[in-house]
Amino acid sequence: MSAVAEPKSVNDGWPLSITLLGDDIYSCQPLIKRVVEEEMDFIFIAKPRSHKYLYEELKLLQQPGEIEVLTRTRWTGKRHQKLA
Repeated sequence: MSAVAEPKSVNDGWPLSITLLGDDIYSCQPLIKRVVEEEMDFIFIAKPRSHKYLYEELKLLQQPGEIEVLTRTRWTGKRHQKLA
């Protein structure tokens, strides 16, 4: 039995697009596969601690310049603070 409940089809007949937001617990292959099959957009958190192979692959892709890394900072009034 899965720790995350499988979503039911909710996009049938809806004229609006749906974007799902989820914490690290929702970043699992079966759920993401179902969301993609339902043609929904999603933003799920993937933490390095629980997705170590994903982060290893991203690190390998960064070396030859296959992907671009965006780092955001915010000015606090005294210094730039790196945003996660």
